[in-house]
Amino acid sequence: MDESVPAALSPAPAAIRAKRRRHRHRPAYQWIAALVALNLAWRTVRYLLNFPMWGDEAFVAVNFFDRGFADMLRPLDHYQIVPVGFMWLNLAAARLLGTGEMALRLTPFIAGLASMPLMAMMASRVLGRRAALLAVAIFAASYYPVRHAAEVKPYSMDLLAGVTVLILAWRVHERPASVLRWLTFAFVCAAAVWCSYPVVFVAGGAYSVLACDAWTHRRRPAALAPWLLGGLTLGASFATMYATVGAAQAADGAVLYESSTWREFFPPLREPWRLPWWLLETHAGNLLAYPVGGRNFGSAATLIMVIAGGIALWRSRRRALLMLLISPFILMFIAAALGMYPYGGSARTNQHIAPAVCLLAGVGLLAIFRGLWAPRIAFHAARIAAVAMAVIIVAGMIADVASPTKRTSDALAREFARDFGQRAGPGDRLVIFGALGEHDLAPDFLNLGGSAARLRYDLQRYGRTDLEWATAPSSLIADAEAARQPMTIWILAYHDNDAPFPRKKFNAWRAPLVKRFGPPDVERHDLGHRLEAVELHRFRIEPAP
Repeated sequence: MDESVPAALSPAPAAIRAKRRRHRHRPAYQWIAALVALNLAWRTVRYLLNFPMWGDEAFVAVNFFDRGFADMLRPLDHYQIVPVGFMWLNLAAARLLGTGEMALRLTPFIAGLASMPLMAMMASRVLGRRAALLAVAIFAASYYPVRHAAEVKPYSMDLLAGVTVLILAWRVHERPASVLRWLTFAFVCAAAVWCSYPVVFVAGGAYSVLACDAWTHRRRPAALAPWLLGGLTLGASFATMYATVGAAQAADGAVLYESSTWREFFPPLREPWRLPWWLLETHAGNLLAYPVGGRNFGSAATLIMVIAGGIALWRSRRRALLMLLISPFILMFIAAALGMYPYGGSARTNQHIAPAVCLLAGVGLLAIFRGLWAPRIAFHAARIAAVAMAVIIVAGMIADVASPTKRTSDALAREFARDFGQRAGPGDRLVIFGALGEHDLAPDFLNLGGSAARLRYDLQRYGRTDLEWATAPSSLIADAEAARQPMTIWILAYHDNDAPFPRKKFNAWRAPLVKRFGPPDVERHDLGHRLEAVELHRFRIEPAP
């Protein structure tokens, strides 16, 4: 030390080491900030491209045209299972901004934007700088969180709720004596289950980890008190939500659990010899599709990274963090074994565990690098991996700009609805050969696929006439005969890909109109995906002299 500098003014060794450490760590956190910015740009580009509505989100979107806030407590059209908190937030946006695609996607978009910096915050808080960099890079480059942030579905809200609960649970773990942290954690968990169904797995897992913390604390009764009160609050909130909304939705949507699409997402407990292969196939499939992956072992690399991350956390005695990250999987498997919630199969229904997957994968990838190479080479490998993730993000933005639609048929359906909206006047009648429920003569639109729901949304979004469902021909004839001005009746017949069009029923239903007004002008609009098409039958009626 320079003796010319007074000892009181010279920096302490600890302060010097801290300053050097911050300086050394700064590049990693700058990289994290750059990845966060790139991801937010990708999300914004995809949202602003205003993709045409596609079937799965149209199932939810059609519920915002004719329902009020109280109506959202009733079962939704098309047997949708969606938290009422999400529906209320979206309905508020629709009341303020309309029912356009961007307005209905605003809530998921905001949730997606918030989840990215929160994920970076969580990674930086619980992991070392290099593992945090890799975890954030994997998350930022992942397709599904970006995609679902621009869709009218609650999956983006599941992600936001999941990462928020993780952060708050870890804060309680760090300072279990803090009343404010316990209150914040308990309140957020209790409120979150109204906006996200699967977040209960994350919250339940967090409470389990905090219970272990409390049990090992010296003053067990005092330590268990906030855990017990918080757990009771979460249970009461979830029970109230389920009794008022969830049970009716679950009963109405029971057809989903019985469908072949969802059946494979439940463990084959009746055939236990198949369980090991099912577990391997499930975890190497869409469940762990981060940053990329898919079915048929498309996510095998991510599975290896996650396993390596779990082993690394266990060896480093970071077992509380490990249990916090894997506990939702345990509760999800139990729920799937009871037939209550699907396990795996689809990344979209498992967005609540995306932060845990990416955190484990980041730790695992760094552990693999360190196992293969010397520390300096492993450090450069981590940076190269981060750059590769940035390339994936840029490629994702380019792909979205080049093809701003999920399917060509979605764009064609929207184009058809826009064109029809320009052709049909406010005084015209648009009658759908279909019904929102069982009908003797017309098909049930609620039982048709997502493409039918998408067409329903597009017609309501861009048309200037109200949709009428299987209006009786006698009523149409009476209205036309009473009209004093020219009148046009449009009959729309939808051809679904998976349900044969009931031509005989249609001709029988239309026959009284043809007999009274003569043959209509008929147009057919193919929507470009297999057999999907729309027939328009136009009756132009002049008033009687």
